[in-house]
Amino acid sequence: MISIDQNTGDCESIDEMNAPIHFTLDQNVPNPCHEKTVIHYTLNTPNTVIISITNAMGIPIYTVNLGPVNTGSYRYYLDTSEFENGLYHYTFYVGAEKFTKSLVIAQ
Repeated sequence: MISIDQNTGDCESIDEMNAPIHFTLDQNVPNPCHEKTVIHYTLNTPNTVIISITNAMGIPIYTVNLGPVNTGSYRYYLDTSEFENGLYHYTFYVGAEKFTKSLVIAQ
């Protein structure tokens, strides 16, 4: 089950052991972006984090496994200079959950 706070965008999900996983994924800045963008995220419990970028057709074009990440706030700097103009989606896989947002690239 996933609960999303409409005011803050905070996501809360329940894993198979019923322990809450608290994770916040912010919109990338700037959006639309040109050559680079920053994605801010916060983990309230340590977990494995994988980031996947897909194009508008849902085809993965970039994936990075950040491995185990401790509790805290982080910024992921994404170089988009090699990406074509268009709509993309970035998905953060945190443990068994996933959280997706959109980004626009305008070179």
